[in-house]
Amino acid sequence: MNHQLWSWLLMAVGVTGFYLAGKRSWIGWAIGLAGQFLWLAYSLVTEQWGFLASCFVYGAVYIRNLRAWLHPTPPANIQGDPAPAPVPSPVGRGSSVVRSHSGPVRCLSA
Repeated sequence: MNHQLWSWLLMAVGVTGFYLAGKRSWIGWAIGLAGQFLWLAYSLVTEQWGFLASCFVYGAVYIRNLRAWLHPTPPANIQGDPAPAPVPSPVGRGSSVVRSHSGPVRCLSA
């Protein structure tokens, strides 16, 4: 197989994988991962070692993205979850002690 045919085949597989991933299909990441075996063969046949290294790096990214699509993690705060209970303040009204909180800054008046 000549180098021109390899180039076009590798390009077609890569673009197809990215296109399907962009359409929110997990198959796109699987195609991209399978394409790395073609890159592996190409790098060995042509003795282009940079492609050999890149196929392992790209393969790791494809595996990570494929796993993320197949096993999504739930969001940290799902709407409908009860809000955390407020912590009672030991400071009485009119005190000059400033309390730390995660909400917007409020002015304390006496």
